[in-house]
Amino acid sequence: MQQKSVILPQTDAASALVVAEHIRAKVKDLKICFNPERLEGLPNSVVTISLGIASVVPGQENDAATLLQSCLIGINYEQLQQLVKQAEVFHSQKQEEMEAKKVRLNKKGAGCKNKLSIADQIILTLVYLAQNSNFEYLGIQFEVSESAAHNIFRYW
Repeated sequence: MQQKSVILPQTDAASALVVAEHIRAKVKDLKICFNPERLEGLPNSVVTISLGIASVVPGQENDAATLLQSCLIGINYEQLQQLVKQAEVFHSQKQEEMEAKKVRLNKKGAGCKNKLSIADQIILTLVYLAQNSNFEYLGIQFEVSESAAHNIFRYW
């Protein structure tokens, strides 16, 4: 699966929807068949695409990064902030529970620190769920190892 973006400056959401439908119809009309020999026995499939739109009016909190984030994970800025606040509470409670069960051999605070903030961990998890990415890709995107990306996802 590949993802592409079409940037339509000075275009409202309704017009962007018309453009997206036009692109979808044109790809369908191409009738590109997909059935390499390695998939013998399977019926020919026609290539299709799924499109979505996101629209933003530039402002203090509505920048390109916010729009991209909205497209990647399917929630707006306010919803993400609320989710991060809830995750911070959850994380704090979970850390307290784990700390109470620990038998300490070294002093508190030792060990590996998380490379990603809680907000980044939540975004990594949401990108995985929304995009069906693999952990290698997420590791590259968030500059952590593949196993760290997997562990973050499992935690959340």
